[in-house]
Amino acid sequence: MLYENIKKLRKKSNMSQEELAEKLGVSRQSVSLWETGQTQPTIDNIIALSKIFGTSTDEILGNPTGTPSQGSPPEKKKKLIWPFVLMIIAAAAIIVATILIMHSNRSSGQETEEQSSSQQTDIARDPKTMPIYETTAPGTTQEPKVSTAEASATEPVTSKPVTQPPATTKEPEEPFDLFEYCKEFAIKIGRVNGDYVIYQQPSTKYGGFEGEYFSITYWGDSDMVEFCLHCPLSETFSINFYLKMRGGFNHKYEWSSSRYFRDTGESLRFAWGYLDPSKFSAKRPLSCSEYIGSTDGQDDFMEESRVGICDLIKCLKKFAKVEKMKCDWSAFEFRNF
Repeated sequence: MLYENIKKLRKKSNMSQEELAEKLGVSRQSVSLWETGQTQPTIDNIIALSKIFGTSTDEILGNPTGTPSQGSPPEKKKKLIWPFVLMIIAAAAIIVATILIMHSNRSSGQETEEQSSSQQTDIARDPKTMPIYETTAPGTTQEPKVSTAEASATEPVTSKPVTQPPATTKEPEEPFDLFEYCKEFAIKIGRVNGDYVIYQQPSTKYGGFEGEYFSITYWGDSDMVEFCLHCPLSETFSINFYLKMRGGFNHKYEWSSSRYFRDTGESLRFAWGYLDPSKFSAKRPLSCSEYIGSTDGQDDFMEESRVGICDLIKCLKKFAKVEKMKCDWSAFEFRNF
């Protein structure tokens, strides 16, 4: 398969995904998508791969059909025999289970009868249940004497009022404000840069990839906390992935991605939308509210954005643990990560 051949040849050449992506002029996420079979490289990229690996394009593309091995007929016979063997085993298991259940029912019935008989015998022998007679003179009638235990049971019981302790009322705890906590966290450990405060570290500190950076920023003018994964592609281009949280966090994030020129900041492709953290997963596509850029390659850019946002969420999860944040990961509500 194409994706298996790319991964095998890359490892054979002792190259990481980042190194191969840099040689091709693509993002690390694109190489990852090729090697997992989610997308395929273009013809130009396949030709470039053959030159980098020093091999032919046929070897990269591989043999799509393949040839059957001489051992096929015996394997087919084995496949035909196995269902019968499994049916025999299943039938034997059902018979054994039936016998055990019948035996268990009989044993439980006998035990129930024995217990009932034993209980009746114990009741008959219990002195508390038998009347007590006194010896009287001949010709007189013997009257049953009520035992002390029975007499005391018939006497009226007077209950004393129970004094209940005074009820204590607890003041309701204020709900945890995730936005305010992240805002104060950025202000406390970040550095001021104009109208925003930013804290940035290599993403490897939070389980990310070499050469990428993770940051948390608070924008004072817009009352917004922004998590970012910054991915340099070359000396000319970079791609960034963002998750934005506004004041009064309403259980929804804004996401965006931008491929841009590093020297001017001018964007080649840009997309943004909203994301429900309780439903979003690594297999769920991003819902795009706006896309800016060439329509040629738009689908590839959106898939690249999905992978980048997933990488950012994974870094954010590790960030919350490493920095020992007051809240646990569940406060961010990404249930599928």
